Amino acid sequence: MELRQTISYHTRWVRVLCCLALGIGIGNAVFFGVLSAPERALRDYVVYSEATLFRYAPQSVEIMILLAVCLMMAWIRFERPVLMVLSGAGMVVGYVFVYMTVLLSLEYVLPGVAPLLAIVACSGMLETMAWSEERYRRKVLEDIDSARQQFIDMLVHDLRRRVSAVLTSVSVLENGGQASRQASEEVLSTMRASADRIMLLVNDLLDIRKIEEGAMALDLEHLPLRPLLQSALSETHDGATIAGLSLELECDDRLTVNVDCGIFGRVMENLLWNAVQHASRGSLILVSGGANDGTVYVAVGNRGATIEAANRERLFRAFTSGHGDPHNVAAESTGLGLSFCRLAAEAHGGTISLDSPWPPHADGVCVTVTLPAE
Repeated sequence: MELRQTISYHTRWVRVLCCLALGIGIGNAVFFGVLSAPERALRDYVVYSEATLFRYAPQSVEIMILLAVCLMMAWIRFERPVLMVLSGAGMVVGYVFVYMTVLLSLEYVLPGVAPLLAIVACSGMLETMAWSEERYRRKVLEDIDSARQQFIDMLVHDLRRRVSAVLTSVSVLENGGQASRQASEEVLSTMRASADRIMLLVNDLLDIRKIEEGAMALDLEHLPLRPLLQSALSETHDGATIAGLSLELECDDRLTVNVDCGIFGRVMENLLWNAVQHASRGSLILVSGGANDGTVYVAVGNRGATIEAANRERLFRAFTSGHGDPHNVAAESTGLGLSFCRLAAEAHGGTISLDSPWPPHADGVCVTVTLPAE
């Protein structure tokens, strides 16, 4: 995709090289006399029996005119193939006009076949390139529109699912009467977990574009790492409890990071919620922090289904989700989380990577965020 975007019709050097290649090819035909017969026929048709009174352009002038025509064609650019055809026709008419003007005023016969052939060939090639580029742009727009529609569908589904959980919990509280305190607390935990996920989703949606456009200014602070991780764990504790998962933190108290507290906290919350969503019930989610070669890393690992290597990079793109399994309804989401995490990590000068299976286990996923130590 990136190579296709770099080498395309609107890139001027591509058109120059292609037109010059055509010009050189036609120039070789001129040099070896391949076009001498049609050129002679054209001259005899135009100047009739008085051909001896006219001076004819030498072969070197013909090749120079030929290359100049090709460069002129390369300089012209129209996005619409039809306009490219009209421009080629205009070049043909213009050259015929110059040909006749020079013939009548200076009695000098310019080459006709090779330049006209160059105009037609370059016009046809550029028309094909413009048509291909137009089809490519149309396909990109269709893909964007399809992705946008898919994203809207996933967003509505994700929000509806979480709002339904909140409404269900409210109904339980309203109809529960004298429910036990423990039952009420469990319902409230479900409501809190669903509301936290909705808020995280909305914030990710708002901030991804800001980070991409460089409109979000980071308020960097030098902070101890462990309290930041503990705060993120507390935000996802209720969700983990509901899912029957346990959370564990391993981090040296002396580690510090230079981060925007709010943005980094949301990165960790996204990674923890993803781990909760995809972990096997009853398993452990481990958050570990450490230092290595001038960097500080935070890893979030969970047991569960593995992710194929072909799908790992795709998960960090906006609006993709799950483990690449379209039938896994439970894993459906907007896919904003990991995309936000990558953008946020890069904004801090760091990186994010994904390993699956989670070493040293035979299954699971481990996502690692690496940040500069200073």
